[in-house]
Amino acid sequence: MPCTPADLANTGVLLIPDQAGDTGARPFADGDSEVYWTSPSIALSGGVDPGTAKVGAPNTVSVTVKNISGQALQDINVEAWVCDFTMGVDPASALASANPGGAPMTGFFAGPLPPGASHAISVSPVWTPTAADAALNGGHVCIAANCFADAPDKGMTLASEGNAFKFLCDTHHAQRNIHVQIVPGGMRRFDFHMRVTNPRPRLGTVTHATMAMQTGPRAMIGLSHALRFNPRIVAARVLPQVAITGHPDQTFTADMLHIEHHANPAAIVADHAFENRFFLPINAQTHIPLRLSPIPPKTFAIASDAVGHGHALNFNLRAGQKKTMTVSVDLADAHRPGDTHVFDLVQRAASGHILGGARIITVVHP
Repeated sequence: MPCTPADLANTGVLLIPDQAGDTGARPFADGDSEVYWTSPSIALSGGVDPGTAKVGAPNTVSVTVKNISGQALQDINVEAWVCDFTMGVDPASALASANPGGAPMTGFFAGPLPPGASHAISVSPVWTPTAADAALNGGHVCIAANCFADAPDKGMTLASEGNAFKFLCDTHHAQRNIHVQIVPGGMRRFDFHMRVTNPRPRLGTVTHATMAMQTGPRAMIGLSHALRFNPRIVAARVLPQVAITGHPDQTFTADMLHIEHHANPAAIVADHAFENRFFLPINAQTHIPLRLSPIPPKTFAIASDAVGHGHALNFNLRAGQKKTMTVSVDLADAHRPGDTHVFDLVQRAASGHILGGARIITVVHP
């Protein structure tokens, strides 16, 4: 659905980038096709990775904001909500342990933030997930954020906007909803559980969920950022003297690579390369490069009790109601270790209005 003048009225001064190279231009050039749910500007620290919480440990959400105006900004505020891994998101869908009563986690930076500058703001309180928080899918979460500052910025608290995110239209809003699934080579098939909810009841009770596999440039959006801190994947560069053959069976030994260790996050280079940039470390002699698989899966689908299964489902959800949805992927026998697939799940109201999205990345492990 197109952005209305009211949707765009407050935008264009302060930005939470939704992906690398986001200039803050709204509406997006890709319109409703924009993959906005992989924002690298929102991260979880203290967890398993930037999108997976660790039970019993203090987890901190940080949000990076950018000044896209021509003058310095002061008194910058951030609000954040941590939700079960779900597509549609609003304060009512937040986890009680993170956002009691739907209240936001908050952060503040006095500034000044010069024109063109960015700043990461940590929010509080620190969140310690419970076992119940990880029961559905191991702790994978969706994080949504809002920001606002003093004039000339026209942002405001999300409560002042009716608790409605406008991810496609407002530079103050962003979402991170991305999960990396390591699939053991002998298993091939996996099921992943997530929730679907109705965050915008005024748009009706019928919500439409779809799942699609992505290839080419669209699959690359947010991919390197999602893989960079995964504990079972290493970011590395092939040393200049090592020949890259391009053969699908080529592997690398540790001494052929400059490995960027997770123990030193500051040393991990934040570029956007993927080919021969990420590896599955089997042992010192075998590091398998990740690659977008040329082989499609046998099947992939979403399913829910009493609703059905397929690439698209219709749910009838009253305000605040949630349903568990299962994402199933059955990989082909010909898949090799390192083969990677990217799937986007999108939720829309009956009107076509996008309510949210999620990205699932599968990586075949030996």
